[in-house]
Amino acid sequence: MSENVIEEQERIDYRKRVLIWFTKRTAIQTKKKHQPIYLQKKLARQSLMDRQLKILEDNGFLEVAFISNEVELLESLKEELKANQWEKEGFTFEFTSQNDLANYLNGSEKQKTNEIILNLSDEWLFDERIIRNLSEKMLKEMKNENNKQVEFIFIQEDRKEIQREKQHDLVSEEFLPLVGIVTGSQNTISKQLIREGNQEEVNKPLEKIITFGLKKSHKIITMTEMPTYMTSMRRKLPIQYYLVRERKDLAKVKWALTKQTQKGTLDFIAWYFNRPLENLVVYVIANLPVTPNQITILVNIIAFLVAGCFITSPYLLENYELTSRVLPWIGFIGLIVVNILDGVDGKLARIRGRLTLLGYIEHSFDQLYEQTVYFAACWYCLTITSQPLIPWLLLIVAFLIIDTFNRHVSMQYYNVMRISLADSGKIDRAFRRIDGRRNTYTIHILIFFLLPWKQFLVISMLTHATITGIVYATRAIQHLRKADKGIFPEMKKQEI
Repeated sequence: MSENVIEEQERIDYRKRVLIWFTKRTAIQTKKKHQPIYLQKKLARQSLMDRQLKILEDNGFLEVAFISNEVELLESLKEELKANQWEKEGFTFEFTSQNDLANYLNGSEKQKTNEIILNLSDEWLFDERIIRNLSEKMLKEMKNENNKQVEFIFIQEDRKEIQREKQHDLVSEEFLPLVGIVTGSQNTISKQLIREGNQEEVNKPLEKIITFGLKKSHKIITMTEMPTYMTSMRRKLPIQYYLVRERKDLAKVKWALTKQTQKGTLDFIAWYFNRPLENLVVYVIANLPVTPNQITILVNIIAFLVAGCFITSPYLLENYELTSRVLPWIGFIGLIVVNILDGVDGKLARIRGRLTLLGYIEHSFDQLYEQTVYFAACWYCLTITSQPLIPWLLLIVAFLIIDTFNRHVSMQYYNVMRISLADSGKIDRAFRRIDGRRNTYTIHILIFFLLPWKQFLVISMLTHATITGIVYATRAIQHLRKADKGIFPEMKKQEI
């Protein structure tokens, strides 16, 4: 049976729906003719609605009901959804008031299908992993033939430091305003809410559902039981969720999302120098019509201009001495810019949730311009010191070959193990701080640009590359041998 058929049966047997409850505050924003915070595209060219729907789509929740007693708000939602063509993504949308909710839910009971219902507020953006864990738990309870009594599933914040920070926004100071309903209790809940009247407080319907559900059969998922290690990010990425009520909250959330794009296990320069500047650039341009691919193209253009500065400088010394002296330093500054911007395109893609297969070819172009810059820097150091080219060129070629080998070992290892070599053990993580990468070679370039013995730049880089190659190859062989025996990697157990 094909995977598509299995997925289709899963979708039919277990219907997954979402109820998004709108607060009174959102309705007031609409009445004042202001675009609701929920619809403002200030989160890296996406709105809170866009981000919610993307996460729901990734977890198979394609039936969405927006619940509000304000007709104007529901109309605004319809227009925005139509403009953004969300229906073409496979979604079906319903728009209903709180009073009509029972009639809406009655339709699913007549179809006699098993279903799970996710309840969330328009003011919250939850980490995709929270929705995924809740969804998996609801499906597991739905399929559990030995225990069909569980009706509600809640998320409990048991991380003490986060609980203290967010306790006033959580329900009963410990539960996230996010409710999973497993069985047919939704009509009972809707009637309960109707009797209580309209929404008067933020998240009041969800508070009532949680209060009601805690008295029934339920299960609780704690935040600490959710795994946080992410192979693709090379680190444990804390699970976050954000409350968005005002425009200033959008700025705070955008900055938090920017920091979430940071990969781990970096060299010292990348972590302490590049990282803050990369995050600042991403934060500034995230809402602009700039694409990650455009940043990649810009990086490549600057890199080849850097190489041009290095190569042409010695040949201008006789007639344009000042230009000849300045060009290498212009090139070096350009190299710093390249080092920073090279991390921006990936972060921009991650913050927008727009990772593509095309983006993976970027590594090949990185290799091309890096090798070009290295050659150009070494060439400058040789020609400016009037060295015999043949023996030194052989050293340059040796360095480029070994550097290519190092990158290939790293990439091949990841392709096989699905975990970065740099994050496969304590030794690997420690060595990653000083291994032969572009930031490290930039320091080599700076040092020998300042010294009179510039020709020794290639020997310095070759030595560093050789040490890196020996460590990479040795560690990769050790890890792969362990993997063949089924006892590695140590982080695989935490992978999500």
